Amino acid sequence: MPVIQSAVDQGLTITDQLAKNIDNDLNAVNKLLEQAKNDPDNQELKAALKTNLEQLSAHTATLQANNTQLANTLQSLQDAYNESAVAAGKPGSHLLDDPIQKLNAAATHLGQLKTKIDNVLAHYDDLSLTDIQNQLTPIIAFAKQVQNTVSQVQNAGIGANVKSVLAKFETMITQGDAVLNQINTAVLPKLPSLLTNTQKTLKTAIDYLEKYQKQIPALKQEIHDANTLLNDNMGTIVSGLNTASDLYQNDYPTLKNKLQLATGFINNDLPGIENDLTTTLAMANAKFPLLEKALNDATDLIHNDWPFLRSGIQKGAEAIRKQQKTVDLKDLIKLLRRDATKESNFLAEPVKLQEKHIYPIKTYGSASAPFYTALCLWVGALLLSNIVLTNFSLDDKQKERYSKKQQFIARWLTYIVIGVAQAVFVALGNIFLIKAYIVSPLALLLLAVFLSTVFMTIVYVLAAMFGNVGKGLAMIILVLSISGGGGNFPVVLSDKFFQFINPLLPFTYGVNLLREPTGGIYAPNLWHNFIILAIYAVVFFFIGLFLKDRINPFFEKLHKEAAKSKIIH
Repeated sequence: MPVIQSAVDQGLTITDQLAKNIDNDLNAVNKLLEQAKNDPDNQELKAALKTNLEQLSAHTATLQANNTQLANTLQSLQDAYNESAVAAGKPGSHLLDDPIQKLNAAATHLGQLKTKIDNVLAHYDDLSLTDIQNQLTPIIAFAKQVQNTVSQVQNAGIGANVKSVLAKFETMITQGDAVLNQINTAVLPKLPSLLTNTQKTLKTAIDYLEKYQKQIPALKQEIHDANTLLNDNMGTIVSGLNTASDLYQNDYPTLKNKLQLATGFINNDLPGIENDLTTTLAMANAKFPLLEKALNDATDLIHNDWPFLRSGIQKGAEAIRKQQKTVDLKDLIKLLRRDATKESNFLAEPVKLQEKHIYPIKTYGSASAPFYTALCLWVGALLLSNIVLTNFSLDDKQKERYSKKQQFIARWLTYIVIGVAQAVFVALGNIFLIKAYIVSPLALLLLAVFLSTVFMTIVYVLAAMFGNVGKGLAMIILVLSISGGGGNFPVVLSDKFFQFINPLLPFTYGVNLLREPTGGIYAPNLWHNFIILAIYAVVFFFIGLFLKDRINPFFEKLHKEAAKSKIIH
């Protein structure tokens, strides 16, 4: 029992010492890394850092082994005690569960730390100091966590817990509670494992102590050499101390006063002087080339231009004397004082324009969105007219039941429902898919539905009345609208023909209508375009409603004749 207690105490002592060593190693590594920031090419720093990392790895491995052996020893001790307690009919002990868990956790973290350090050391010579520093930064952060785990082991009170368990164990055996048979079957089988782990714990401690015992002679020699050096130079040291003492007693007060004056000068006056000198030197350096150039120009003027200039001044003076009687010098002086540069700037740019953006749109794509949205709605209506029939296929009974006007309105409603769905998809695509800049999204959705209804009405009436000819007319309107609708290019810059058809095209008013929710609604513009488009829809609807039956027979005959050509259907 005392041997087990001694082994545990020895292991805990070595744990404390190794924790201090690891802390010292980490401090040394941090200092070297700080120095490496200012001198990343220093190979001596790199070599010293490698030595410290190797030492840190060795201490980490030793502490890991020590903690593992301690945990095994405690586990074996607790198992042996619990087996004996069960045999004696007493409750087992869990006093060592927490220390065992903390020892195993510390050993695991120490193993992970050693692996990380060894990975850096494996490629150390191929890395620069900067690369090493980048790799060591997370490792050092992890090492601090490991230190916290080791601290928990140190503060777990393991020695006291082991002492308590051993005391209970000894009491239970010596009091005779455990009979010989129980000891033979429960206690003795556990003792070899316990003693083996105790032996390993002691061996780890002995190996650690022997390692440092080998370093004692060298340390002893260093202390001896330092002592010899101190003794040999003792006279010099004493003399130096006496000199320093005399200086302190006799000259220090005067020196202290002068140092205070110098400190006041440095703190108060020197910064201003340094600033003035720096400013003056900077100004001199900046202005010296200009001064040199000015002197050179003056020299050139004196040598080359001065004779001509002097002659000109003399002639000017002579002319002034001659004209003094007829010319008012005050007007001449007033004219000469006028700012020629300012007057020339005024003549060059008599009017300055100030631009003010009203209803600005952030991107060109968003500004083009109304044009392409209207184009999409017209093309959708045109394609629908080629897919969906404008007439109903009815038997004789149904033809008698439903009039032509009812059939016209029913099919028109089919087109309108599809047109509304198309407009909703297009508007939502602008808002959420391409994320166009739109000031009023709800207004855009409603106006797109209205515009699709107008375009569907126009295309449906053309297709219902004229058949393929009507579809062709709708396509021609589309082509003319791209150039004459003013959607993407100012129509005033286009040909006169497009300027003429611009106000006749419904597409013009459709693009202008969709511009309002995009850039910001101006009510007069919105209602102007809305009313005109509504007029288009109403006029075309009633034309189709009342004239379709009269025009259809002629175009049906035309279609039959065209079909005979076997070119168009």
